[in-house]
Amino acid sequence: MPSTQPTNWIYPLSDAGGFVFDARPNLAITPENFHRFEVKGRSEWGISTGFRIAKPGDRVWAYFSGKVREIHGVGVIDDLGYRLEWGHPRTVFIAWDRKLSAKLLRSPIPYEEYRQQVQGGMVRANTETRKVLQRWLAADDRAKREAEPISFVRREVAQRTGQGPFRNALMRAYGGQCAVTGCATQYVLQAAHIDPVSGTGGHDVRNGLLLRAEIVELQRLAAAIVIGVLAIAGMRHHDQPVTLERP
Repeated sequence: MPSTQPTNWIYPLSDAGGFVFDARPNLAITPENFHRFEVKGRSEWGISTGFRIAKPGDRVWAYFSGKVREIHGVGVIDDLGYRLEWGHPRTVFIAWDRKLSAKLLRSPIPYEEYRQQVQGGMVRANTETRKVLQRWLAADDRAKREAEPISFVRREVAQRTGQGPFRNALMRAYGGQCAVTGCATQYVLQAAHIDPVSGTGGHDVRNGLLLRAEIVELQRLAAAIVIGVLAIAGMRHHDQPVTLERP
């Protein structure tokens, strides 16, 4: 079964190699000019090698040879074409990934990390180069995932902490700090009832605790576990109320 993974291609760019920017044919081939005139849009680049196996979805990495010797951009082939007047049998249309390319402009991948010789036309990445590129992409994905919980927690708490007068009263009573941890970051603080409102409790400060959101979740989880244990033991949890005493 053929692989569904995209192929990684290294495309060498340099003044000596005869590459030119279509929009600015006399412009120096530098990473800065590449980002200024190519990354903003969709490029059509000629290829003299790999045209029989290059396919839409493959990645193209812009490698600046010569004195630079660094990868400064990445995009995806979104179409194939012909441009015979170039003397090449085929061209590739590349949709550049602006965010990843901007990251590469700030922190490029140096040739020393993979050491694959790339001369002339576009070359398929060998095993070692592919590992380096995949590690770089994985590190970017990991950074995105690590940033996600921060925004998620803030959205979740924002939806659940709008409890009106009860929370405001607890904020005043506890000086705007979590009763357990002392945390004073307001957007993560929730108003928790000691005795449920559905039972004997009410919206009274004496029946409330100001807690960090994760502590409230732990309280609910613990209560659910206790209820489950009592149910298994054949006891009605209403006959044995479980309360959280103020420390």
